[in-house]
Amino acid sequence: MNATELCFTPATELAGLIGTKKVSPSEVMEAVLARPVFRS
Repeated sequence: MNATELCFTPATELAGLIGTKKVSPSEVMEAVLARPVFRS
């Protein structure tokens, strides 16, 4: 799963993926923090 997919995956699904060790909590945090912030 790439970083963009992680950012747009619902939290309930992320919890399941983390629980089954398909992704790590660190991977999710890195993906979210790496996203650029757009302000208007």
